[in-house]
Amino acid sequence: MFIQRIAIVCFGALVAGSFYNQPEIHAASAGADVPYSAAQASRGKAIYEAKCSVCHMADLTGMGQSPALAGDEFLAKYSDGPISVLFKKIQTTMPATAPGSMSGADTASVLAYMLSVNGYAAGSGDLPGDEDSLKKIPLTKPVKK
Repeated sequence: MFIQRIAIVCFGALVAGSFYNQPEIHAASAGADVPYSAAQASRGKAIYEAKCSVCHMADLTGMGQSPALAGDEFLAKYSDGPISVLFKKIQTTMPATAPGSMSGADTASVLAYMLSVNGYAAGSGDLPGDEDSLKKIPLTKPVKK
């Protein structure tokens, strides 16, 4: 009986230990793999140059009332929340001359371009062009290489 109890306790410890040592799984790892493609970022660059660069500058540094869309201050403001927050802001308030006029796909492309400029690595798939899908994607700061 004693040996049987020891065997059960050891087996339980073995099973518990195997779960305890499993790596934690996140929707996005530190340095975030935000899903956008290089092609999408390229499309976004063209849209950005046509609709955004007048106020936010060609290098995304901002000017006057138009905030920078790249750099530490920008990343500090939008990191650690869902990327949908930034998408919604762009979608509903930009461009300043015609707020809400960009499609979801165009907004996602501009956002992909902004991510690329901010050091996020491109992947193989496009960033979704709808707010609900983006609510599931955290925007964590990119890993500096």
